[in-house]
Amino acid sequence: MKKKIFTLIILSLIAMQWISAQKYTIRGTVADVDGNPIPGVIIIIKGTTQGTITDINGKFVIAVSDDLSTLVFSFIGYITEEKIVTHETPELRIIMAQDIVSLEEVVTVGYAVTKKKDVTGSISPGKPIKALSAVKYAVPEVVGSEPSEMYIMEERSYDSELTEDSRKPGAGLLTAGEINDFGKWELWNDITEGELNQYVNTWGINTDNRYSVQVKSEDGFPITGAKIKLVYGDTTIWQAMTDNTGKAELWANSFKSDKVKESRLEIVAEYKNQSFTNKNVHSFHNGVNMITIPAECSSPGTIDIAFVVDATGSMSDEINYLKAELDNIMGRLKDTLPGNTINLGCLFYRDNGDSYLTKKSDLTARHSDVIDFIRENSADGGGDTPEAVEAALDTVVNHFSWSDSAMVKVVFLILDAPPHDDPSVKNNLKRVIQTAALKGIRIVPVTCSGIDKSTEFLMRAIALLTNGTYVFLTDDSGIGDSHIKPTTDEYTVELLNDLLIRLIIQYTSSTNCSVTADLPQADTLVIKSKEYVPEIDSTEITDTTNSVNDPIEVQDKKSFEWKCFPNPTTGIIHIVSEEELSDFYVCDVSGKIILRHSVSGETETTLDLTPYPMGVYFIRYEYKPDSWMTGRIVLIR
Repeated sequence: MKKKIFTLIILSLIAMQWISAQKYTIRGTVADVDGNPIPGVIIIIKGTTQGTITDINGKFVIAVSDDLSTLVFSFIGYITEEKIVTHETPELRIIMAQDIVSLEEVVTVGYAVTKKKDVTGSISPGKPIKALSAVKYAVPEVVGSEPSEMYIMEERSYDSELTEDSRKPGAGLLTAGEINDFGKWELWNDITEGELNQYVNTWGINTDNRYSVQVKSEDGFPITGAKIKLVYGDTTIWQAMTDNTGKAELWANSFKSDKVKESRLEIVAEYKNQSFTNKNVHSFHNGVNMITIPAECSSPGTIDIAFVVDATGSMSDEINYLKAELDNIMGRLKDTLPGNTINLGCLFYRDNGDSYLTKKSDLTARHSDVIDFIRENSADGGGDTPEAVEAALDTVVNHFSWSDSAMVKVVFLILDAPPHDDPSVKNNLKRVIQTAALKGIRIVPVTCSGIDKSTEFLMRAIALLTNGTYVFLTDDSGIGDSHIKPTTDEYTVELLNDLLIRLIIQYTSSTNCSVTADLPQADTLVIKSKEYVPEIDSTEITDTTNSVNDPIEVQDKKSFEWKCFPNPTTGIIHIVSEEELSDFYVCDVSGKIILRHSVSGETETTLDLTPYPMGVYFIRYEYKPDSWMTGRIVLIR
């Protein structure tokens, strides 16, 4: 009998050890006290660096290996929550309450918003690094406005004083910024007519004639992976694929000086052997072109990501740090995007006459193969400023194994020099850009020390033509040679690895086909500004006898509030304010402005989002110069 009991104990211990050694999955949703899902919540397994982030519906999935683990849920503006989980834990629903103390600096109720801190300037030994880190759901700058600073971020201080030891290559050291010119469209047009105008002719590329397309199903879901053509007469002049939001960007004569007659343009959408035509085409200045097709909702789960790295000698000041960042990013992706097939690839390139022109590791789900490939390579060669950028892009776009059904296809092009200023090189580059757009491959340049304004213009233009965005390293890390500041209004400094992870999450965020299942009941979104001093109307000042010792009394501080309902909405949104309103802007999660709604001297207005697909949108309003209020709206059917 004792022997049997002893055997049972041993078997139980073995079973417990086996269970604790197995990975199990925890799923759940994070919401606020009103039941609204919170996107961008950071979830970390306590005592580790393993974690994930909630999607736009507040949902998360995380793999846990220890049978008894603690999950930590954190989001700026909310009280951090902890939850103990085991392999038997059912699906979680975490409720996070607002942190009243931290909300003193919050502009929008329900969204943690901080002003950009001044983290510019070189870093010297003994000076701690500061950078904005976490998820920024791209609430972009508004057309024709001064910069907004509505970012879901927090500032972290890193106590890594830059001694020789702490400057050794590692992840989380390089700092960077992003400019999404789709979210600063009027500013980009002004820039390309001003400081950067001379480079339009240098590279023979312009981005004046933009046509934005939104494709959705009859049930209101965004359609990903539809092939979109811009047709002029009998000629197809641009092709693209719809992204995770169901949008595509088309361009007329980006490489030619000829003008098109808009009345002769057509937009054709092809999806699963069906074709649909929109003959009432208008440029982005006049709105988004809408196409509705009879298709079922689907959310492809394949993600293709390739890293293209300049490996010439001029990159030697930063390449080892970049390799550490890429290693970190690749290691985090599986935990950040569970349930998806993630194919990774990498290509190093140099220049004609070097030991090699391009060296690649093709797209594969075996991430360790790509990580080993990155670790084995280093910077060398080069000698002159231009490098074989077009050869690298041609190889990655045309000779990598891109998945036809992938929801996300993105190339991170990391470089510090332009392609050669040669007519054949420029023509090859233009062909590669067109092919990338046709295949739905976003090109996201990441520029390093050494680039000039000509290269900046080219990279930003390539990003626009392929539905990407522009990323650049900054001097805030103190690593590498000096980095030029981009031509823009303002930008936010982030850690490079967090920034690239954020972009990947942004590109993969899509409306779940069962999006309505866990949504809260319709409610009113209340958005309140920080206290401010209203401007004094000088026409109301009639007493001109005041002396210096008898100043005009300044009005008391006040705050501004408006309400938006219902939320979630099926399309029609009512806005009620306590003061007269001006213009509202609506943006999607990709950072693109989709709608500008003009209001003049009224306290109530109505927005109509009916034409747009289901998803999360941001409404933005300037309540005083340079100060913006942002609220999140969920659109359902």
